[in-house]
Amino acid sequence: MDSIDNVNLLADFYELLKKRLSRDESKLWRGLTKSEQEELLLAFEESEKPGQPNRS
Repeated sequence: MDSIDNVNLLADFYELLKKRLSRDESKLWRGLTKSEQEELLLAFEESEKPGQPNRS
């Protein structure tokens, strides 16, 4: 998978989590540790910054 696909996959996963959390607390999200939640959100935020190299 090239880096663009990885960013899109991460964004899709983030959007899915957002939708599920807005309806009710997701079992998947609650199954993550606080550290894992923060890491996932940080990775998404960093992927949205213009001019940043994508990590694969």
